[in-house]
Amino acid sequence: MSLRVLYLEKIKQADEEERQTEVYHWARLISAKEWEELMEMGMQDEYKQEVVKEMERINADRALRYQYITREIEQMDKNSMQEDWLEQGIQQGIQIGKQQEQQRLFELLDRMRAAGEEEQFWLLKDNQEQLEKKYREYQL
Repeated sequence: MSLRVLYLEKIKQADEEERQTEVYHWARLISAKEWEELMEMGMQDEYKQEVVKEMERINADRALRYQYITREIEQMDKNSMQEDWLEQGIQQGIQIGKQQEQQRLFELLDRMRAAGEEEQFWLLKDNQEQLEKKYREYQL
Protein backbone atom coordinates (compact mmCIF):
# COMPACT_ATOMS: atom_id res chain seq x y z
CA MET A 1 0.00 0.00 0.00
CA SER A 2 1.29 3.45 -0.71
CA LEU A 3 0.09 6.92 0.07
CA ARG A 4 0.93 9.80 -2.17
CA VAL A 5 0.35 13.43 -1.38
CA LEU A 6 0.20 15.82 -4.28
CA TYR A 7 1.14 19.44 -3.82
CA LEU A 8 -0.63 20.77 -6.87
CA GLU A 9 1.07 24.14 -6.52
CA LYS A 10 4.43 22.46 -7.15
CA ILE A 11 3.67 20.74 -10.46
CA LYS A 12 5.14 23.73 -12.27
CA GLN A 13 8.49 22.86 -10.66
CA ALA A 14 8.48 19.23 -11.87
CA ASP A 15 11.54 18.16 -13.79
CA GLU A 16 11.38 16.38 -17.15
CA GLU A 17 11.46 12.90 -15.62
CA GLU A 18 8.55 13.73 -13.27
CA ARG A 19 6.59 15.20 -16.18
CA GLN A 20 6.58 11.77 -17.81
CA THR A 21 4.77 10.09 -14.88
CA GLU A 22 1.09 9.29 -14.71
CA VAL A 23 0.84 11.05 -11.35
CA TYR A 24 2.04 14.29 -12.95
CA HIS A 25 -0.58 14.04 -15.71
CA TRP A 26 -3.38 13.42 -13.21
CA ALA A 27 -2.15 16.31 -11.05
CA ARG A 28 -2.26 18.59 -14.11
CA LEU A 29 -5.77 17.42 -14.91
CA ILE A 30 -6.96 18.05 -11.36
CA SER A 31 -5.34 21.47 -11.15
CA ALA A 32 -6.26 22.73 -14.63
CA LYS A 33 -7.55 26.28 -14.53
CA GLU A 34 -8.72 26.58 -18.14
CA TRP A 35 -11.18 24.42 -20.07
CA GLU A 36 -8.82 24.26 -23.02
CA GLU A 37 -6.11 22.69 -20.88
CA LEU A 38 -8.67 20.30 -19.42
CA MET A 39 -9.85 19.25 -22.88
CA GLU A 40 -6.27 18.70 -24.00
CA MET A 41 -5.62 16.51 -20.96
CA GLY A 42 -8.81 14.57 -21.68
CA MET A 43 -7.43 13.51 -25.05
CA GLN A 44 -4.61 11.50 -23.42
CA ASP A 45 -6.62 8.42 -22.56
CA GLU A 46 -10.16 7.15 -22.05
CA TYR A 47 -10.06 7.50 -18.25
CA LYS A 48 -9.08 11.14 -18.32
CA GLN A 49 -11.62 11.71 -21.07
CA GLU A 50 -14.35 10.31 -18.80
CA VAL A 51 -13.22 12.56 -15.96
CA VAL A 52 -13.32 15.62 -18.22
CA LYS A 53 -16.81 14.70 -19.48
CA GLU A 54 -18.04 14.34 -15.91
CA MET A 55 -16.46 17.67 -14.92
CA GLU A 56 -18.13 19.36 -17.88
CA ARG A 57 -21.45 17.85 -17.01
CA ILE A 58 -21.23 18.86 -13.36
CA ASN A 59 -20.11 22.39 -14.14
CA ALA A 60 -22.56 22.97 -17.01
CA ASP A 61 -24.81 25.13 -14.90
CA ARG A 62 -25.76 25.78 -11.32
CA ALA A 63 -29.06 23.84 -11.48
CA LEU A 64 -27.38 20.78 -12.93
CA ARG A 65 -24.64 20.93 -10.28
CA TYR A 66 -27.30 21.15 -7.59
CA GLN A 67 -29.15 18.15 -9.08
CA TYR A 68 -25.95 16.15 -9.24
CA ILE A 69 -25.05 16.85 -5.63
CA THR A 70 -28.62 16.17 -4.51
CA ARG A 71 -28.63 12.81 -6.32
CA GLU A 72 -25.30 11.88 -4.76
CA ILE A 73 -26.60 12.72 -1.27
CA GLU A 74 -29.85 10.83 -1.90
CA GLN A 75 -27.90 7.76 -3.05
CA MET A 76 -25.66 7.88 0.02
CA ASP A 77 -28.72 8.23 2.27
CA LYS A 78 -30.44 5.34 0.50
CA ASN A 79 -27.34 3.14 0.86
CA SER A 80 -27.08 4.03 4.53
CA MET A 81 -30.76 3.24 5.15
CA GLN A 82 -30.46 -0.07 3.33
CA GLU A 83 -27.45 -1.02 5.47
CA ASP A 84 -29.40 -0.09 8.61
CA TRP A 85 -32.44 -2.08 7.47
CA LEU A 86 -30.28 -5.07 6.64
CA GLU A 87 -28.66 -4.95 10.08
CA GLN A 88 -32.07 -4.62 11.74
CA GLY A 89 -33.38 -7.54 9.68
CA ILE A 90 -30.42 -9.69 10.65
CA GLN A 91 -30.92 -8.85 14.34
CA GLN A 92 -34.65 -9.60 14.10
CA GLY A 93 -33.90 -12.88 12.35
CA ILE A 94 -31.46 -13.85 15.07
CA GLN A 95 -34.01 -12.97 17.74
CA ILE A 96 -36.77 -14.96 16.01
CA GLY A 97 -34.39 -17.89 15.59
CA LYS A 98 -33.56 -17.82 19.31
CA GLN A 99 -37.26 -17.68 20.21
CA GLN A 100 -38.07 -20.59 17.90
CA GLU A 101 -35.20 -22.63 19.33
CA GLN A 102 -36.42 -21.93 22.87
CA GLN A 103 -39.95 -23.00 21.91
CA ARG A 104 -38.59 -26.17 20.35
CA LEU A 105 -36.56 -26.90 23.49
CA PHE A 106 -39.56 -26.33 25.79
CA GLU A 107 -41.69 -28.56 23.58
CA LEU A 108 -39.05 -31.30 23.83
CA LEU A 109 -38.98 -30.91 27.62
CA ASP A 110 -42.77 -31.19 27.79
CA ARG A 111 -42.79 -34.32 25.64
CA MET A 112 -39.94 -35.93 27.56
CA ARG A 113 -41.72 -35.18 30.86
CA ALA A 114 -44.86 -36.80 29.51
CA ALA A 115 -42.79 -39.86 28.55
CA GLY A 116 -41.10 -39.96 31.97
CA GLU A 117 -37.69 -38.96 30.55
CA GLU A 118 -37.29 -35.59 32.28
CA GLU A 119 -33.97 -36.59 33.91
CA GLN A 120 -32.52 -37.47 30.50
CA PHE A 121 -33.48 -34.03 29.20
CA TRP A 122 -31.06 -32.32 31.58
CA LEU A 123 -28.23 -34.53 30.34
CA LEU A 124 -28.76 -33.24 26.78
CA LYS A 125 -27.78 -29.70 27.73
CA ASP A 126 -24.11 -30.08 26.80
CA ASN A 127 -24.50 -32.62 23.97
CA GLN A 128 -25.84 -31.03 20.79
CA GLU A 129 -25.65 -34.30 18.85
CA GLN A 130 -27.84 -36.13 21.38
CA LEU A 131 -30.20 -33.15 21.57
CA GLU A 132 -30.70 -33.24 17.78
CA LYS A 133 -31.29 -37.00 18.01
CA LYS A 134 -34.04 -36.41 20.60
CA TYR A 135 -35.59 -33.69 18.39
CA ARG A 136 -35.81 -36.24 15.56
CA GLU A 137 -37.11 -38.92 17.91
CA TYR A 138 -39.92 -36.62 19.07
CA GLN A 139 -40.40 -35.23 15.54
CA LEU A 140 -39.58 -31.63 16.45
